[in-house]
Amino acid sequence: VIRDLRNHRTSTFKAIADSEGDISEEQVRRIATGAGYHRRVARRKPFLGLPAIRTRRAWVRENAERDWSKVIWTDETTLELGKRVGHLRVTRKAGEEFLPENIELTFWSGRKSLMLWGCVAEGRKGPLIWLDLNVMPEQEGSKGGKKKGKGGLKKEQYVSQVLEGPLLEFYTTLNKERGGGMLVVEDGA
Repeated sequence: VIRDLRNHRTSTFKAIADSEGDISEEQVRRIATGAGYHRRVARRKPFLGLPAIRTRRAWVRENAERDWSKVIWTDETTLELGKRVGHLRVTRKAGEEFLPENIELTFWSGRKSLMLWGCVAEGRKGPLIWLDLNVMPEQEGSKGGKKKGKGGLKKEQYVSQVLEGPLLEFYTTLNKERGGGMLVVEDGA
């Protein structure tokens, strides 16, 4: 039973009981609990390859002594519409929540979505804005300045909707309040 629990972390106690044959769901639950295994919601995290992990660790080492009160953190997020609300459950022991077999990896999908951008600094929330993926900024030679686009946020859209607007205003305000030297940290997407 324990081997089945470890090899099939997302299987329910009932599924394990059915695969074993002559054991009940409650007996599987008791055996699992006795061995320290419990059903838990799987942790969700984006997939990171080894190069990305190395890059992030190097950044942490390089910035260990930084004055974090002078840093503005920015990020975008996507809210998926029509996504199933439930959570994947796994069988695991305490302290095993970040083992690869206990994590629900997140990937981009083809669902309809809304994209938001926001920023924060120590003790301060910046603006949170909805990014319009269908509006392109005015370009020389274009009529009306609006074009329909497909895919994610384009660099021109990011510049016009974020960098030249809410981020610049937030940065300017904090830079004055905190005596200069503000740093903006983006995720590099």
